[in-house]
Amino acid sequence: MSRSRRDKRRAQFNARTKVPTMIVCPNCGATTLMHRACHNCGYYRGRIVAQSAEKAAE
Repeated sequence: MSRSRRDKRRAQFNARTKVPTMIVCPNCGATTLMHRACHNCGYYRGRIVAQSAEKAAE
């Protein structure tokens, strides 16, 4: 098997084993996934885009 074919096969393995990148929400300080609305406060890129679980219960 050529190096090219071998490496193409192995490239898929690395993509599946990555751990998602976590960031700290600048609004509330909770840890959240990158490019997602914060699960704690509902903010994304400085504006509210989702209702938080605490506000939904009220």
